[in-house]
Amino acid sequence: MLSNSVKESVLKDCAILYIDDGHNIEIAKKFLSYHVKKCYIASDEEEGYTLFRLYRPDIIITDLNTSPKGGIGLIEKIRNIDQNAVIISITQPKNKEFYAQAIALEVNGFLVQPVAFPYLAKTLRKFASLVYSQKQDSFYASFVQKTIDMQSNILFILDEKFNIVMANRRFYDAFGVENLDEFETRFKDDKEIILDCKFYDENIEKFNPDTVLEIVENPEKNHIATIMNLANYKVKAFLVHGNRARNFKGDVEFLISFTDVTSYEMDKRRLEKKISLDPLTQIYNRQMFEDVFFSELNMLKRYGQPCSIMFCEVDDIEEISATYGKNFSDRVLSTIARFIEKNIRTVDISLRWGNREILLVLPYTTKEEAVGLAKRLSRTVVVSCKFDNDLAFTCSFGIAGMNTDDTSKSIIERGKLAIGEAKAMGFDSIRVI
Repeated sequence: MLSNSVKESVLKDCAILYIDDGHNIEIAKKFLSYHVKKCYIASDEEEGYTLFRLYRPDIIITDLNTSPKGGIGLIEKIRNIDQNAVIISITQPKNKEFYAQAIALEVNGFLVQPVAFPYLAKTLRKFASLVYSQKQDSFYASFVQKTIDMQSNILFILDEKFNIVMANRRFYDAFGVENLDEFETRFKDDKEIILDCKFYDENIEKFNPDTVLEIVENPEKNHIATIMNLANYKVKAFLVHGNRARNFKGDVEFLISFTDVTSYEMDKRRLEKKISLDPLTQIYNRQMFEDVFFSELNMLKRYGQPCSIMFCEVDDIEEISATYGKNFSDRVLSTIARFIEKNIRTVDISLRWGNREILLVLPYTTKEEAVGLAKRLSRTVVVSCKFDNDLAFTCSFGIAGMNTDDTSKSIIERGKLAIGEAKAMGFDSIRVI
């Protein structure tokens, strides 16, 4: 609570707009000029609105007797520009309609005509406290905004209800928006847009209030999250940290930072890939499938993004081994596996499943689209993969689409069934389950 002397000092720094369509303008100007730093005077709504837009005064006083609806139109226009503007309205004591409309527009205070100037000064000192508080809020917000904008990582602040109340420039750039209002408008139907990321931590499944607390209360942990840009399928990795503190109002806020560690994670994944590679074919081994499956199942459930798997097997590989030797059959398998790896999208994943089978995981791909890929590979493998004495071999393909109730076991079983039926149909066959 500010003392009267402090209020008077704060009032001295205020700028006031006084709008009066009566005969008190000159008296009011002389009186107000004594109490405040700057006083703007208007004699009607239009002039008052112009001065408000030009100078953005700290306090607006309206005393409009001849204006339509007592100046409600002006108050409404001011509120459309500045929801926090301090407005004091002088009106007649029995103007109930005006009071109802003014209260709806959140007018800060009312004075009844005729107003004694000493009482007006007392009212202004009272609202000087509100102006002081608003300026403190504005200074705090400006200081915090400038501070977080200087940071190179993505930063945002959550309030006690875990709503985003502030974010830095890197945050806005990441989502292609200019400010928080635009972010809220664009993503209002998917408030968890930034929260939809995969954490490499068994305690965390997605970014929600429990996750915020997990991050804040365990700062010693390295929480790594990956976020995919659905527009270009690029994945970035972030190190996520958080902090909890009370602001100057006493409210709890959470500061969350996402530090881009993609290059570091890429190096780490390259090492992981070396460990996860099949030594013969130089594509992933089957141990990678569980991680890939659950990631794609989550995309299917959350966004309805389709995913298919495709088994590929060189036709009659046992006969090739028996005729030409195991080393030759291994060369056939590895050559075809590497050819397929080079001729699928970067988002597709190829794995060696068994001794003879290559498994493709195809994100964002329906079963029908997977058939198109199988037909293309079927044609190009024969032409491009030539061996001794111009030998060429065909492949058969078994395709299964992912369902929301699938397990890793169930979709593999359908894929195995499909490749089995394809082989039973004869060489160079495609079967969809």
